[in-house]
Amino acid sequence: MTTRIPLWLTALGALVFGSGCIDLDSKPEIKDLRILGLRLDPPEIMYSPILAMPAAQRPPVELPPTVLEASLLAVDPRSSEPLPFTYHVCPVDDFEMCINYQLPDVFENERDPDALRISLARLVNRRAALLAPGDNTGGIGGPLGRLNFDLRATEYILPHLPDGTAIAVFQQFARLIVRAENQGVAETAYRRIPLNLDLRIFAQLPDAARQFSEYLGITICTAEQSQAHDPSCLQIREPNRNPTIEEFRFTRGIDYPKYDDKGDDTREVGEVVGGPIPVAPGAEITLWPVMARGDVEPYQVFEVDIEQKKIKLTNYVEEMAVSWYATRDLPIPPLTALSIEQHLGATYLYPSLNPPERVRIYAVVRDQRGGVAWGSVELVRE
Repeated sequence: MTTRIPLWLTALGALVFGSGCIDLDSKPEIKDLRILGLRLDPPEIMYSPILAMPAAQRPPVELPPTVLEASLLAVDPRSSEPLPFTYHVCPVDDFEMCINYQLPDVFENERDPDALRISLARLVNRRAALLAPGDNTGGIGGPLGRLNFDLRATEYILPHLPDGTAIAVFQQFARLIVRAENQGVAETAYRRIPLNLDLRIFAQLPDAARQFSEYLGITICTAEQSQAHDPSCLQIREPNRNPTIEEFRFTRGIDYPKYDDKGDDTREVGEVVGGPIPVAPGAEITLWPVMARGDVEPYQVFEVDIEQKKIKLTNYVEEMAVSWYATRDLPIPPLTALSIEQHLGATYLYPSLNPPERVRIYAVVRDQRGGVAWGSVELVRE
């Protein structure tokens, strides 16, 4: 007996779950306007596999939109006034195209181009946000707005077959573009928005789940196995979560904390930062973020084994990385990750030449899958 694999299922066969990334200015010393972090909650869009089915074959399952809450962290040590920001979503993964992206005049092979244009216009039309300094980071931070990816917009971002059917060959990306200008300095930053397959719909579509499993040759986990992160089967997961900085700790001099095998701080080193830290000019201080327990999440990736000509399932664990910034001089190292430094901390040498009254240190934490957290510590001259 020959089993016929539906075309939509074949299109999903080469799906790869990858890592999201954030592409922002990496210069660690802050002298003027800088956008240090862009965060989405949740950090990714998870779309249903039924988008890969021809419209006429889709089951009558209602697919809710994905709403992402966008926020940012920006700093301009020259100004204490509120700053205007503009932002928009670009449905293609190309920075040059995205800066001044315009919707096409004609949408080819679309069933309802007018409805699609309205759906996309909510995302790609520039919106404005006025954000003020003075939050608990000492920077300009806060919510930008809500990004509503409904079914039409999400389907448009995915690549398509000639008949208009959406396919998922690799993980796809849209982009969030943010721009600001102050006192002659313009800053443009972007972050990629990952789109990943959402297998939770298979609980309502057992036949599709069975076909998907048989085609890949990979068993889909039960709810209990998924909850336990069983590495032997394909886990049905919830959207990625942003990490959380519970607190900052510090030591005087160079003394980094220890981490266990999950990347969690053992909390056995240093003092908790409870306010501005007095530091003498020429003295060193080491800082690190304490992440919430459970922030380091396991995840899975489909990879193509070219020699075996099959798809294999690989298990990974998130790795937190921290970008460090300062309003004077440089934290060392400016980027820390457990695989590089075996710690997440950075050391700052308080300037001895013309020492400032205070210095603000910023830490932007990324989980390498799109999740972001940030915070700051103030140092004062002793």
